[in-house]
Amino acid sequence: LWPFVRGGRAFELASPELRRAEVSDTFHGRDLFAPAAAHLARGVPPERFGPEVADPVKLQPPRVRHEGGAVVGEILHVDHFGNLISNLTVEDLPAVDRAMLKVSVAGRTLTGIQSTYANVGAGETL
Repeated sequence: LWPFVRGGRAFELASPELRRAEVSDTFHGRDLFAPAAAHLARGVPPERFGPEVADPVKLQPPRVRHEGGAVVGEILHVDHFGNLISNLTVEDLPAVDRAMLKVSVAGRTLTGIQSTYANVGAGETL
């Protein structure tokens, strides 16, 4: 989300009273980020978590590529409904016939993209 934030700041999650007592090596979502989100939702100011990070590392999303007449993007996330979230934007696919779009994932190619779940039958890919 960082590329979309203007004037955002980052803080180290260092304050022991605002996180779990024991922090595992692998479950930072549970041990650090979930407690921080809960405290922020309760109105705790971000400055209470720890010192401000002056130069946070900003991850760059993969770039969309154009190869042989095709627009090539990458799947960034699969949500709990099975929706594929990619790095492609509407601007990357101007005036494209949705029925002609192909999505290749893990060696399987899906043809056509639907707008809603109601456009296909139960169990069909959309």
